Amino acid sequence: MARFKARVLAVLAAIPEGRVTTYGTIARHLHVTARHEDNASRAAKRIARLLGATKAECGSIRNEFFNNNCEWLSKTRNGIAHGDTGLSLATVAGQYPSLYRHVTAAIVKLLNLPPGSVDDTKDYYDEISRLTDARFFNLPNS
Repeated sequence: MARFKARVLAVLAAIPEGRVTTYGTIARHLHVTARHEDNASRAAKRIARLLGATKAECGSIRNEFFNNNCEWLSKTRNGIAHGDTGLSLATVAGQYPSLYRHVTAAIVKLLNLPPGSVDDTKDYYDEISRLTDARFFNLPNS
């Protein structure tokens, strides 16, 4: 980890003063991913468990977001959010309607959680995982 940290700091030191960059650009320069696939997988799981009407549907939604091929929605979402100029326009155009539908529905569901559902003294993402896991375990299989 210390060696990787030194590589990151060296790249940051080489950025000219006043120049703006993203961690995605730095990650590409270092030949690593800006966000670990595990994080994308957890987000996909939370969204799927929040939206699916059955366990099977949750699995289908999760697979749209993160299915271990190169065209997953999480990758496209991160690219859009972080200004990746290397995104394929065809991929974005093909995936955007589904990505928009799922993310918008998830935001609406989160905004409509009953007051007190999320314990503000705890980590937000842990709380969302707790809520979505509880919801998932009460869903029918199909």
